[in-house]
Amino acid sequence: MNIAIIGASYAGIAAANRARYRYPQAEICLFESQAHVGIKPAGIANLSSDQAANEDLVKLDSGVVLKLASQVIAIDSQASSLTYLESETGPYQYQYDYLILAMGSQQVESKLREDFGHFIIDLSNQASRQASRKILDRSQSILVVGGGQVGLEGASYLAGMGKTVTLVEANDQLAFKYFDQAIADAIKNILTIQGVKVETSTSYHQLDLVGNHLAVHCQNQTFLTDALYIANQVRPNNGLIRDQLVLDMDGTIKTDAYMQTSVTNIFACGDLVKVNFADLGQRYYQPLVSHAVLTGQIAADNLTFPRQAMPQVYRTTVMDLGNYQIFSSGLTKTEADYYFTNVTSCYQSDGYHIFIMTDSYYGSLRGLQVIAPKDDPGLRAIIGQATTAIQNKLTIDQLCQQANVLVGQKLVYCPAWCQALWTHQDLIKQVGKGGLSDAVESVDG
Repeated sequence: MNIAIIGASYAGIAAANRARYRYPQAEICLFESQAHVGIKPAGIANLSSDQAANEDLVKLDSGVVLKLASQVIAIDSQASSLTYLESETGPYQYQYDYLILAMGSQQVESKLREDFGHFIIDLSNQASRQASRKILDRSQSILVVGGGQVGLEGASYLAGMGKTVTLVEANDQLAFKYFDQAIADAIKNILTIQGVKVETSTSYHQLDLVGNHLAVHCQNQTFLTDALYIANQVRPNNGLIRDQLVLDMDGTIKTDAYMQTSVTNIFACGDLVKVNFADLGQRYYQPLVSHAVLTGQIAADNLTFPRQAMPQVYRTTVMDLGNYQIFSSGLTKTEADYYFTNVTSCYQSDGYHIFIMTDSYYGSLRGLQVIAPKDDPGLRAIIGQATTAIQNKLTIDQLCQQANVLVGQKLVYCPAWCQALWTHQDLIKQVGKGGLSDAVESVDG
């Protein structure tokens, strides 16, 4: 049995390793167009390194045939074959029994690269990263487009380097997919203190050259900048196969619960597909490393017959902003308001912002957003407990019982987390079981 995998990034490597375990007698061939494993650094903070942010996720098991500098140029789904160039020689043919697509996503339009490439910080491949290092070194002013995780971390890191940073976000709040307004406002305040100029409800529509600067034209103003870092507009890299598979409207490849596409022996994973978001009963496109690894493993598991359906995900994400670490998991209140009444509280104390959301009938934890000092060891305990609680819909009473655990005379969990839980428990008692949705903007500790 021949298994071909296209793309040696997180999803492709996860699929290859799982396939090696699941099908020990199969030939597994992993194609990568670059001359090295195609792992992008985790944001601009790792631009100086060609290594992956998490080395454990990119170790390839022995027994997998890795074809570097091998660009797949065509797929014939009817003949179950692909055509590739190897170090610019070829073309060559490879006949497969099963094909796993893991080509990832692309962020910067090729037209922008052609016209303004000497201003754009691009992390998509090794050559562009090397060019981007030079751009970064010679630039003082940098415009970051996109207020999601990549943009926020990038803006914070660049400001820490002493750069003059402006961040523009089309939405009226930062990171709206992960955070509610109270936490988003706190994030904006952190960035402002770090020296980042934040402009929400702002999107660019045109680029021009003005002398030695790039002019970025937005609705009501124009920014002159030395460099542009585009941290949004991620799109599935589906060009190889888009005419042979059923796609969703956003360009993601349509798969069933087992990552199988509309062609029986072709599977897709990583940034090419959507994931099942828990509680909402819908699939969402959220290109995260954790989702890439999960879908790659699921795809490999199900090649010969359906073994394991894709589980629901809880959109858990952690980001670094200078001296702070920011965590989100589960639903936001904005989403939850469409589905059930809820009780929310935002506890603030000692550098912590802890936004808790429970459903108002059962009191189960449905969403959590936390800002905490990065060097506080209690944050790991919060993340571990909260992730488990959201997945298992533990109640706030159960969490409070766990929060009372002591080692000697010290709480196992950090005091701010315990106080936030107890405060929320008191709030639920005030609202009453099944009470109306009640958002408390701030509860100071």
